[in-house]
Amino acid sequence: MVLFKPGQIIEKFTAKDGRKVILRTPEMKDLDQLLKYINSLIEEDTFISLIKKKTRKEERIFLKELLKNMKSRKKVAIVVEINKKIIGMFSVETSRMERSPHVGGIGVAILKEYRGLGIGNKMMEVLIKLGRKMGFKFLRLTVFASNKVAINLYKKFGFKKVARIPKELLYKGKYVDDIIMMKKLK
Repeated sequence: MVLFKPGQIIEKFTAKDGRKVILRTPEMKDLDQLLKYINSLIEEDTFISLIKKKTRKEERIFLKELLKNMKSRKKVAIVVEINKKIIGMFSVETSRMERSPHVGGIGVAILKEYRGLGIGNKMMEVLIKLGRKMGFKFLRLTVFASNKVAINLYKKFGFKKVARIPKELLYKGKYVDDIIMMKKLK
């Protein structure tokens, strides 16, 4: 199983617009930036499950739990940074179901103004590598059926739709299907 130290750089690359991007593990000193990042996603009303803005206290609890899960090797989370600003985050974690230790759950999110720069592609490449390093046979994700851009990205990386849960999510006042996608790792 993979163990990373807080603040460890995983990879550096250049986005399509020429900006330098750093992928690294989170650390406690990221608290305020992570709070601003998640609340920006919530304000945008993007395709995430959160609706209500988070308080600093709530984000501190989240971050402490995240770092604990990373230390116990249940989860690996990576922040995406440009010019020392956190603009995205992704993770892969052990399934919470006892009968599914071979399945890693993934999550990906990036701020609107940084989409379309190739960052999502790099996030997916790294997620798949991490999933393999963690020993998973499959990766699993859920996605809003109306999030066509994300669905196309996941398909590009070999994820296939395996289930659709009708009207599972409430998004902008409408019920939206939740799609489950999986990828077999080789």
